[in-house]
Amino acid sequence: MGQLFIRLLVFITIMLTALYGMNTFFDRGLRLSKEAEHTVWNDIFDGKVDAGILVMGNSRAFVNVSSLILQDNLGQRAYNLGMDGADFNLCKMRYEVAISRNRAPKLLVVVLGFEDLQLNAVLPNKQQLLPYLQDKIIQSSIAPYKNCYNIWDQELPLLKYRHHLQSLSESLKLYLGKQPHDLRIQGYQARDYKWIETFSAPKQFNLKQELITPALQDMLEKFVKAQRRAGIEVVMVIPPEHQTVRIYFPNRRKVYQVYKQIAQKHQVRILDYSDSMMSEQRKFFYSPTHMNREGSTFFSKQLARDLRPAGN
Repeated sequence: MGQLFIRLLVFITIMLTALYGMNTFFDRGLRLSKEAEHTVWNDIFDGKVDAGILVMGNSRAFVNVSSLILQDNLGQRAYNLGMDGADFNLCKMRYEVAISRNRAPKLLVVVLGFEDLQLNAVLPNKQQLLPYLQDKIIQSSIAPYKNCYNIWDQELPLLKYRHHLQSLSESLKLYLGKQPHDLRIQGYQARDYKWIETFSAPKQFNLKQELITPALQDMLEKFVKAQRRAGIEVVMVIPPEHQTVRIYFPNRRKVYQVYKQIAQKHQVRILDYSDSMMSEQRKFFYSPTHMNREGSTFFSKQLARDLRPAGN
């Protein structure tokens, strides 16, 4: 009986070692990806962000704000942490993981839109987190979402891949050098798109939807306060929006008023470009809230000028 128990224990140990080895193998394969979100996560976990200027937000950040232009105009390395489809909780998660593994910035540009204070029901593109689930900040931040990875996914080898079998084959392809073509440079991605006409239909949107989740409003305020206490200069930025959003989201100004109240309370600058002259020109946009390369280049140069210290 004793020998049978020992053999069983040895077998279990061998199997667990093999499973953990396979888990590490597939995780490392995915980390070879240069796909948009993996590029940023890998830079974060490899300590390659290392920037004096950080830009955070969702796609309004990484599409609209060129970290390269900020860097060239402000004289210090800039990195854009923008996370596609993220609410403020997820934007904050990425920022906190970044500064836990890289130096904290001197200047933090918080890019905000009218959707940032709405808590997502589910994690967007959740498979992007597969290689990084051991991080405690990520584990705690994803808990509010219906489709979050549970403790078994986080701790048991390979279990997290049970709903992402395609990611296993993707990992193998990456080992063979097959790469997607969605590279972001220092977190920024210029998009050479023309205006997408399907965004012209207001019926796609709920015009009366509530745009503020109180918990996220409180989270944003506490976040701004904490960064200020840490000695980081915070600038809140509302980027240009094409004028059609005034039809889609007539109550968006309520959200922007909340941002301005938080900025005033904690004595941080807020730059509101939502109704700037760019808003009247479709040539700068491919959707009401996302600028193409021409638009982001024009805007980023203006933003860089406005971010310069007084007198410079």
